[in-house]
Amino acid sequence: NFTTIQKAINVAWPGDTIKVFPGRYDERIVINKSLTLMGATKGISKKDYVIPAGYTYDETKESIILPTVNQNDEVVEITFGSVIFDGFIVANTVAESYSSSLTHLIGLSNQSADYSDVTIQNNVLGPNTNDGTQNGNKGRAGIAVYGQSPSKMHNFTISQNKIFNAEGDGCGILLLGALNSSTTAGTVGKYQNSKIDNNTITGNHRS
Repeated sequence: NFTTIQKAINVAWPGDTIKVFPGRYDERIVINKSLTLMGATKGISKKDYVIPAGYTYDETKESIILPTVNQNDEVVEITFGSVIFDGFIVANTVAESYSSSLTHLIGLSNQSADYSDVTIQNNVLGPNTNDGTQNGNKGRAGIAVYGQSPSKMHNFTISQNKIFNAEGDGCGILLLGALNSSTTAGTVGKYQNSKIDNNTITGNHRS
């Protein structure tokens, strides 16, 4: 047993499964190896999840990653392929504006990574905002893929998530890199065999 998710990630071997108990985890995590992370509600679709008033998620039933410190980082950063992230709530209510734009809830921003076989499913992703002084530019996207050439996103799946209230300079899902364009070197077929399937995406500041 570990007191933080990151400590479990740090000692895990590639291919391991980490099971996260219900509760609130005041941290930002980096998934830097091939792992399966299973939250308390793994395998249960969150597409129609009802958001509680004031974002008061039930810490006795949900695995909630919710940092309280403003940092110029994603809440969950994925830097490796063959990752499954299933059954979490990822939120940020202390988002601020930074010179860097990497203030997403889930970010895949390593531009040289092979992100094949990454699956983000059955999660509640939101809000990404600053509850106190939001002016439309604090915080970024729910899920963001920043990897241009030479990274690739084969078999990338975003499924059965509720992605909502990225109320700053952000959208629900941001994918950069051409799908099939000879004018963008190195990105042809970048998202081969990938899918965005059966999510609810709503309430975001940008389209």
